[in-house]
Amino acid sequence: LTYPERVAQLKPEVYRDHPFDPQVWRLTFMGANKHGTLHFHDIRGEGLRPPRADEVPKHTYLAYGTSVTDGFSATAMHLTYVAQTAWRLKANYINLGSAGSAYCEPELADYIAARSDWDVATLCISANMIGAEFTVDQFRQRAEYLVNTIAGSNPTRPVVCITIWPYFGDLCVDIEGPHGKGLAVDYRRVLREIVQQSPHENLHLIEGAELLQEINGYAMDITHPGDLGMIQIGERLALRIKEIWSPK
Repeated sequence: LTYPERVAQLKPEVYRDHPFDPQVWRLTFMGANKHGTLHFHDIRGEGLRPPRADEVPKHTYLAYGTSVTDGFSATAMHLTYVAQTAWRLKANYINLGSAGSAYCEPELADYIAARSDWDVATLCISANMIGAEFTVDQFRQRAEYLVNTIAGSNPTRPVVCITIWPYFGDLCVDIEGPHGKGLAVDYRRVLREIVQQSPHENLHLIEGAELLQEINGYAMDITHPGDLGMIQIGERLALRIKEIWSPK
């Protein structure tokens, strides 16, 4: 790694209100075509060190979800809705998006709940469970555990559930297989009920349809948002999070 000359020449007043110090780098690894296995062995460069607390944002946003959360159709990782949301919140972020899964795994529920390094979280769940043919009852059982375990881990940390936004199962005709059975409607209803019935006051719900509204925000598969959709989700989600979260 070589530090860019122009960045090193920046005047301090240019980045005085920036949430990150310009010396802090975020390395993102996508593998071949955002798939495949990547092995991290080492990092080398003059003067490398972990960032100090005063060089990074005070607060951290954590996101769990599918390949949409992972940023599958974004052309760069800073264009994922997670990065876009975090930027508008002036927060660091932890992206736990997982392409092809996000099945409300109880192990991940326990893992996220046990982490002490995040302040606000979103749970985008989960069109992939439709494709994997989880029944509505199975979705309820898994989603209820995920949502209440994470929200119950610390009452001061807001947890925001996001219903499945409109996708090809809603927007296209003649869809075959599990996505053509209208299960997304039931999944959304169940998630609303889980949040409404939860004893945790730090649990909130945002409708996915509020965040991704225009058809030109989608990639050609009518599933993943493209760059425009990612930016729109980030803008709208950050505004909604600010309504319920006022970090100290």
